[in-house]
Parts: sequence; structure tokens; C-alpha cells
Amino acid sequence: MHTTRVRPSRAAAAAVGLALGTLVLAGCGGGATAPAAPSAAASAPAAASSAPAAAASSASAASEGTVVEVSMNEFTLEFSQQTFTAGTYTFKAPNVGKFPHTISITGPGVDNVTAGGPAQTGQEVSMTVDLQPGTYKIWCPVRDHEARGMVTEITVT
Repeated sequence: MHTTRVRPSRAAAAAVGLALGTLVLAGCGGGATAPAAPSAAASAPAAASSAPAAAASSASAASEGTVVEVSMNEFTLEFSQQTFTAGTYTFKAPNVGKFPHTISITGPGVDNVTAGGPAQTGQEVSMTVDLQPGTYKIWCPVRDHEARGMVTEITVT
């Protein structure tokens, strides 16, 4: 069998080399000297621009309501709090077990909301729900985990 090699012309090779060199230099960002320390006037706008970010962070925290950790393990759910009043709750559920888990909730005004997942070992799933007064069931919907004990009821006052 005969193999033919095609060699690019020197002009083509030079053009490719020039293009690669230009890309490398463009990625370097230009000058090698560090910028001077900003003056007080230059830092003032940065301080002012952090206020909207702080407000957004507060709004985000308000929208998640009360955070409750629900540790998922074989085959239990452990809650960081035991009493609940009506309001918004974010259930953050880390999987500390060795099997995949997640949580679901159903009750007054909440119809089978699932946190996502299932989460693998070391991962976390979460869900935010508005709870009204009443009784809610929280369980792991993975395979037979509910039947094996990963289920609880909470009462919201």
C-alpha cells in the first residue's frame, strides 16, 4: 500500500504559526505590571455597588424562610428542629448515608413536593415550601425506604 503525505507550504505553516501566536498573546491580557492601589474615590463606587448585593442576599434569605436540616441516613430522617409554626421553610437534606436518598412532603396546601435527587452520599437536596397549620408527611420516596422507616409526620401550628 502506498501512503502519500501532504506537506503544507511554508506560507501556510507561517500563517498558522502567526495565528497561534496572536491567540496566545491575546490571552495574556497585555501588560505585566500590577495596577496601582485604587484611590479612595475609586473604591467608593465599589462600596456603593455592594449595597444592592447585600439587599438581594437579604431578599433571598427571606424567601427561603426558616432553614431546617433533615439528615438522611439508612433508614432515618433526623430534623434539626421539632416544632413548626405556619410559614416558609427550606428543608436542606444532606445524605449522610451510603444509599441514594431524597425527601418528599405532602400536607395542607402541599401536594407531594420532592426536593430533587436522589442525592448520593455527601450530596444535599433542598426544597422550599409554605406550611399552613396541619399535619404533614415527610418521607424518602426512593424504592422501599419509606417502608423501612424513612418517614415522619410534623405538625404545624
